[in-house]
Amino acid sequence: MPKARRPGKKGARQRAHGAGPGRVAARVHAKPPDSAAPAPLAAEERNRLILAAVAEGVYEWKVASNDLYVSPRLRQMLGFRVGELSSENWYEHVHPDDKALYRDAMVGYFKGRSKRFVCEYRVLDARGRYRWVSDRGNAVRDAGGRVTHFLGAISDITEQVETKQALQRSDERYALAVNAAGEAVYDWD
Repeated sequence: MPKARRPGKKGARQRAHGAGPGRVAARVHAKPPDSAAPAPLAAEERNRLILAAVAEGVYEWKVASNDLYVSPRLRQMLGFRVGELSSENWYEHVHPDDKALYRDAMVGYFKGRSKRFVCEYRVLDARGRYRWVSDRGNAVRDAGGRVTHFLGAISDITEQVETKQALQRSDERYALAVNAAGEAVYDWD
């Protein structure tokens, strides 16, 4: 059986700070800042590095002036040069079958029917190919609730959409083959 110990200075100190049986005592050592530590990144540099890492293109639309900023990554993604994309011609690049979907999503967001703009649609790139994109954005609104700036991020999701479509076609062909065979089919691992 262990010997009972009488609390010494350490035990008294623990009790004075609220520690003791069933409690945790901790010491905090403040360390002066290391002069060799790197300076924090400037906001612009940090944002640039983050955008490069996520491989998304971003844009900013100033609604009142109708100015559109398109990031270098977004231009690269779609193959356009500086000045080739504008707020006036963006809608012309949207696939004809997706124009209503895009317009409804944008109008719904601007009118406040949704909290966030999210839309997947096809857009014509500089080479004349349609790319699937996921477009997400948020607005800055004035005191009256009108959109003054619209900021968004676009991801190229062409590969994911085409893979999903190919899988659906394969599943449909498999179902047709099974139905046409008129036989029982078992699948096990």
